Amino acid sequence: MDCFRGRRLSAALIAGCLAAVVLGYVVLHLAPAAQAGDQGPVALFSFAGLIRRGEKGDRVRYLQEALRACGYEVSLDGVFGPMTEGAVKKFQRENGLYADGIVGPQTIRELSKLYYRANPPDKHTVRSGETLSTIAGRYGVSVETLAKINKLADPDMVYVGQVLMISTPQEPPAQEPPAPPTDLPPKPPPFPIPDRRVCLTFDDGPDLNTTRPILAILRQYGVKATFFLVGERVLRHPELAREIAQEGHVIGVHGFEHKSLSGLSAAEVRRDLKEARDAITQVTGVSPYLYRPPFGQLDQTQVAEASKLGMRVTMWTNIGGADLGAASAEDVTARTVSAATDGGILMLHEGLQYTVEALPSLIEALARLGYGFLNPSK
Repeated sequence: MDCFRGRRLSAALIAGCLAAVVLGYVVLHLAPAAQAGDQGPVALFSFAGLIRRGEKGDRVRYLQEALRACGYEVSLDGVFGPMTEGAVKKFQRENGLYADGIVGPQTIRELSKLYYRANPPDKHTVRSGETLSTIAGRYGVSVETLAKINKLADPDMVYVGQVLMISTPQEPPAQEPPAPPTDLPPKPPPFPIPDRRVCLTFDDGPDLNTTRPILAILRQYGVKATFFLVGERVLRHPELAREIAQEGHVIGVHGFEHKSLSGLSAAEVRRDLKEARDAITQVTGVSPYLYRPPFGQLDQTQVAEASKLGMRVTMWTNIGGADLGAASAEDVTARTVSAATDGGILMLHEGLQYTVEALPSLIEALARLGYGFLNPSK
């Protein structure tokens, strides 16, 4: 080099020439020129000069944006003042650099690594003078990682304009299974071996507020029941009807609109029962074979038309049901238990909160009396 010509050179001159050589190498090899359109910290990371206190402009603002993105408190005013200098010194100390507050190539390189770890880019276009090693260093990843992501047989062979993936697509976080309900009763205590049987039945569903809690309680106690569903409500809440069927409960017909069919013509009764049956079958895949008349109002026309559609009438043995007009959950339990008989059919209703609240104690009280619960499908 020209600066080394001559016999007598001062130490300062030699040091200056060496610094120029090092800086030139950094500019050519370690910090490729910014591409057109680079903005923000990305433009800063391609800069190979020095930034120090007193400077102003976009480059200082890019520095401030990078520092803030990495968790350092600094104003975004484009002025390299005391606050920015303090943030730079703190960054340098925490990353093993000489804390002089001056931003040079080494500080920029370490800042870029931290920035890209916090804000990983998807891609990088290879520029003149870059190698896989310098690209890996820029983004704070290993050469092996870049080679693996991009399926490079020879890590030394990259070319200008080549687009490299920097990070792999993130898999969506696995969804945790929903937490089990917290309002279920405790695991039931051991009960006597049942020597009598009752059948639990529920009318008027499916109901948006009570069907799922009822199903959860029945599941907790291992009890199967019969649900007499209203066709129109099945079409309104098909997911609830399907859940009833999937839990293994028997489904019966309770009319299409829950209106009294007593006194109607055979054609009118047949149309209502068929619409209800078809709605249940369409939604659940189950063909119901039981029919319970709305309000318990039954006549021979309904019996005959239900039979023609393959359904038999099923009433109940606890007169009027146990939960209609009940004053409390305790009242529901007392009424139901007092009406229980061997082979009895106990009627309850969806849509009543007292029924949900009473169900655990009702099941336990019947079990203590030696009642088992008949699976109606058998």
